[in-house]
Amino acid sequence: MRASEFIPEHEMVWSRTSNKPKLKWRCTHGIRKGRIVPNASDCGKSIDTKRREQMRRTRAKTPAFQKVRAKKTKKTSVASRLLTRLNKQRKT
Repeated sequence: MRASEFIPEHEMVWSRTSNKPKLKWRCTHGIRKGRIVPNASDCGKSIDTKRREQMRRTRAKTPAFQKVRAKKTKKTSVASRLLTRLNKQRKT
């Protein structure tokens, strides 16, 4: 395999775990593409359909509430603002 053909399965990102920054992995392809998981090996696992459907129902019931809550957290939480800076530094 040549370097130009290499496709990374995951990339490291900073994430919050109980308001503390921690390195995690973002899956870049496959069934969990775009998800942040604690271990790189979790990118290949199958998705629990029961939990997926439950979350879809919950989000359908409370879309406005979740939107406002997430926006407030991202703007005011010190941990969220720190992670934003850390992840921007990783990209450059």
